[in-house]
Amino acid sequence: MTEIDIEGFFWADNPESRVRGHLTFDGRASLALESTLRLVKDASRDKLDVIYGMTLLGQPLCLSDCFVHETIMGNVQHRQSWSADKLLVGTHDPKPDVIGVSVTIEGFSLLRGAPDVDLKKGQRDGRDSLDISWLSREQLSLTVSDLTLQIDDDYRFHGNGTHLELDSAPRIRFKLKEPGPVEPLNQAVGPLLVLANVFLRRPVALLERHVELPDGSEVQELFPQRPIHQEGGKPPLPWVPLGNLQPLDRSLTHWYEFAAELPSAFAMVAEYTLAGSTTPWEDRLSYLARFVEQYHRARLESHRMDKQEFKQRREVVKSTLHGAQLDDLADWTHSLTEHGNEKRLAERLQELVEDLGDTVSPVIANPEAWAKAVADTRNYYTHYSDYLLPRAAHEFDLVVMTKQLWCVVRACLLREMGFDNAKSIELFSFDSERAWLVNQQRQAADHE
Repeated sequence: MTEIDIEGFFWADNPESRVRGHLTFDGRASLALESTLRLVKDASRDKLDVIYGMTLLGQPLCLSDCFVHETIMGNVQHRQSWSADKLLVGTHDPKPDVIGVSVTIEGFSLLRGAPDVDLKKGQRDGRDSLDISWLSREQLSLTVSDLTLQIDDDYRFHGNGTHLELDSAPRIRFKLKEPGPVEPLNQAVGPLLVLANVFLRRPVALLERHVELPDGSEVQELFPQRPIHQEGGKPPLPWVPLGNLQPLDRSLTHWYEFAAELPSAFAMVAEYTLAGSTTPWEDRLSYLARFVEQYHRARLESHRMDKQEFKQRREVVKSTLHGAQLDDLADWTHSLTEHGNEKRLAERLQELVEDLGDTVSPVIANPEAWAKAVADTRNYYTHYSDYLLPRAAHEFDLVVMTKQLWCVVRACLLREMGFDNAKSIELFSFDSERAWLVNQQRQAADHE
């Protein structure tokens, strides 16, 4: 995220009452506007919907949802420090109608391998020169709901004169058919961030975001981001480059359809990938188990028997007990069996693993026993019942179990993106953890 450090003038209602101020933003906490004078005449005001500004070079600024977080009173000065939820650089309109949004996501690339380049040596100003042009670049355009998603993947280079470094610099654009509010466009960025988190195997940041106005001009949009915390040491190697998810127009379209159709399940994946590396293992297991429950309910049969047949059986039991003048027992039994037709987590897990087949079977040899162990472990860390303590996984066993469950969830995600078992197995072959999980499975079998 771009860092901001600006001197300028700011006002709340009337430009003629503007005061000098200093605006800083580092992208990690919140926007902070520090003014050497109060911004409004009424000192009791500690909240403003909009603060307008102008840099010393005349560039317009606009801050939204502003709050005072510090006030210092003095004989000469009245100093206020403000925080804001969003900053627009280039406009005084806090909610402009837009035609598109362009973003840059850390580590996001559709390119696979090194680019094809054309190198031309020559002379420039009496010195040797080297011109570099890229011969290959990947472009993608697809429709996502009422939006158009365009990804123009390219390389940029930088160096200090003695060496040259390349990195991918895709421009990701979401465009509306007609000008409208920016919120749907900003919301559409979320699934791409989650996709990068899953396949890069680490939380990634949104580096830049620009709003495109109907007249063709751009406004930079800055906003606080949730801090990304990662475990120490080297970052994990990516699972697979995003460019391997071919055909991308199909896989990305299915990804957005999945996010829209199962928002609660998708939220569990998002939370796991964003906070997973610094979250206790029992909480990671809980995130993934909640995903499985919601995903299974949507994709597989969730009831043990036909719903009408189950309802009739409950009524027969209730009427029989009432006929025996056991009214309290009849009502208690009827209430107790209300959700009895719903499959439990262990049943859902077993069915899901068996349905995924060879995609996950190398890391889960016995689906029934494993599913029951996962359910017991989840229930223990939810309720901490003493009878579940010896049946729950702990320490290293909990780590292995959670990674196995994450493998199952990722297999579900690949299926949602349109990949069959053969292609999913191929993509899993790039996973550096898969061989480790298979080895753990073999060691456990030898031990038994």
